[in-house]
Amino acid sequence: MDRFGVFGVVVLARVTGSLSTSGGVGTRMADLCEYAGRPLAFILRYVRCRPIAHTAILTAVLTAVACSVGTQYGVKFLVDVLSNHNGAGVWIAFGLLGSLITADNLLWRLAGWIANYTFVGVTGDLRRDLFRHLTGHSQSYFAERMPGTLTSRVVRHFDEGFAVRFIERQSRDTVELSLADLDA
Repeated sequence: MDRFGVFGVVVLARVTGSLSTSGGVGTRMADLCEYAGRPLAFILRYVRCRPIAHTAILTAVLTAVACSVGTQYGVKFLVDVLSNHNGAGVWIAFGLLGSLITADNLLWRLAGWIANYTFVGVTGDLRRDLFRHLTGHSQSYFAERMPGTLTSRVVRHFDEGFAVRFIERQSRDTVELSLADLDA
């Protein structure tokens, strides 16, 4: 452990609110434990912390998808107007199509902009809660498990997933290059 030893962990846990003053496990640790077998409920916990931002993201994405589908009808409307040789209607159809494409693009950008700030905040909330959860354990938990075990497992699984995706991409690129050589 660090230079503060066991005392530092207990003090840190009490300061962060993960240990109650009665010596038992705090409410934050108990809150996280109830989500152990329910990953969707765990995710929704953090969605409920920022309902306005998540609602704005969902609304922008759904509206952008509606504009994308509407673009297909805008193209159909433009083709129909062009086939009827209606000069004035062409500009209306063209304006409608341009508006739908512009709205689609801007709504995706808006959703991405809001998501950047929201997801960073949710990541911070999640890290704080997990830190409180880990510091709420008794000292025997840390005596039985090395402090870096959880981190090394997460990093290892990430590296394994990255390696699998890298190998899949390399093999796909190799097949594509081989097929391109056959065509040449």
